[in-house]
Amino acid sequence: MSEHHHSVGAESLEELEALMEYMINHNANHGKELLQIAEKLNENGNLQAGKKTIEALDEYNKGNALLKEALGFLGDEK
Repeated sequence: MSEHHHSVGAESLEELEALMEYMINHNANHGKELLQIAEKLNENGNLQAGKKTIEALDEYNKGNALLKEALGFLGDEK
């Protein structure tokens, strides 16, 4: 499994807004991957692991929704 890191080099409001938009999309892509993992776990008979992965995905999506709200506040400050 590969690691990836994110650094916050953004300083201006525009840079922070762009970074937030990137992270929201990035997280959505990870969410799609988690759904695929859950489906494969279920297909392989690992129903409890699949269920927990779906539960985690639900929480992940809630977090991403909060990030979208935060991004909306950035637009209000322009």
